[in-house]
This record gives sequence, structure tokens and C-alpha cells, in this order.
Amino acid sequence: LICNCLLIKNPSNSANIVITELNETTIKHLKFLAKHIEHLDIAFIQCIIDESETEKKKLLKKANFRFLCHLEIMEASLAQNAIQPLPENNSKLSLIPFTEQLITEFQDTIIATYQDSLDCPEITGLRSKQEILTGHKYSGNFTPQFWWLIRYDGQNAGIILLNEATEEPSRLDLIYMGIVPKFRGIGLAKSILTHAIQSAQKNSKTKIRLAVDSKNIPAIRLYRKLGFCTIQHQDVFAILNEKRREKLKNKFVNR
Repeated sequence: LICNCLLIKNPSNSANIVITELNETTIKHLKFLAKHIEHLDIAFIQCIIDESETEKKKLLKKANFRFLCHLEIMEASLAQNAIQPLPENNSKLSLIPFTEQLITEFQDTIIATYQDSLDCPEITGLRSKQEILTGHKYSGNFTPQFWWLIRYDGQNAGIILLNEATEEPSRLDLIYMGIVPKFRGIGLAKSILTHAIQSAQKNSKTKIRLAVDSKNIPAIRLYRKLGFCTIQHQDVFAILNEKRREKLKNKFVNR
């Protein structure tokens, strides 16, 4: 049995492709999947590869997969990260730990942070808010103690979610961090990431890893200031289910 490519459907109604053979049959299989993305009700099918894998890039382009983004994989060693403590007099800022009762607030805040986002904006609107949060839960080992809703002056201002890495429990992966547009530019991202780093250190975690769109220069600058270094570069190719985006948009408008 020869496997040309493997489709892994995620709980978030997206899917990942793993390519094992570089040949014309693989291209046919990829085109078949792209053609049936609507029937499968998948929001997007993506293939994440190392930037050096030039032959896979050529194959994906032949299969009509579009280049989506270039990712920087960054990591911070917490043992070496001497982070400055947060000022204790910021009474406007609070971090609310995740509970099942707050699911709707977490979902709505994530959606609000997507506005004018620099991280893969092309996939915004392809999934429901329920699918997005479910996808985050299943990214690694769900670790609710490292999930926080950010409130500033009594309003939901952002979100930060970290999970334990499946293959390395002492490592946390920053699954998502976002700030609602009206609260950007006042230092909230630095404050909440600093809080997350300190919490990880207190819980004997050794490192934090993340992936960021290379176009998101403000985020990359922040990560570097807080001790993150780039360890890998990846390219993402994808097929997007545009009819699903339109369907979800119409559903929202009709409400």
C-alpha cells in the first residue's frame, strides 16, 4: 500500500495534509480533495512544510494550493528568561481564568480580536466561533489553567491561550493571543504575555513555543523583547472553502 498524502481532519473543521510521495498521483489526490472541500464541509485544507522543501512547494502549486503565509516558529527558554514582574498598581487590567461558564465570552472575544489581524487574515470567517474554540482546545493537551480572558477597565479586551505540548509536557505552546482593536497600542499584549511566562515558570515549565505570521512585525518585535528566538521557518499552502465563508457570513447577517 502506497500512501501519497494523508488528510487529517481537525475538530475545528479544518484539515492538515501530510505529503508522503512526490509524484503525479499525489497531485491528482490533492486536486480531488480541493474539489470536494465543500462536500466535506471543511473550512480549509492546509499543508505546513519547512521553507526548504522546494519540491513539495512545486507540487502544491501544481495541485492549485495557494501560498497562505510564512511562519516563524519561535521559542523562549524559561530557565534563562529573566522577566520583569508586572506592575501591581494596574487596577484596570485583570486576567480571568477559563471556566465552562465563560465559553461564550471567550468565543466572542476571539472573534473580536480577528478584526484587522495580521496573523493569517485569509482564514477569518471560514469557521464558526464554536469551531475555533474547539480547535484551540485540541491543539496539544488542553490546559485551562493557562487560558485567560483579558479584561481592561471592565471590558473584554483580549485573550491568551496556552496548552501543554503533547510530545513535550514541560513545554507550553502559545496557541492564540489577540487584542480587541480598541485596546491595541496600550501595552496589553506585553502585560498578558509576561503574566503567562511568569505563570509557566511557577508551574515548572521549561519553555514556550509559538508560530507567528512573518507579516506580523509588531508581534515578532514583542516576542523578541521577551526572550523568544526564531528556531524554524515554515510555509503554509492551503485551499480555502470560500462558499463556507459566504454561508457563515449570511447566517450571521440573517440573525
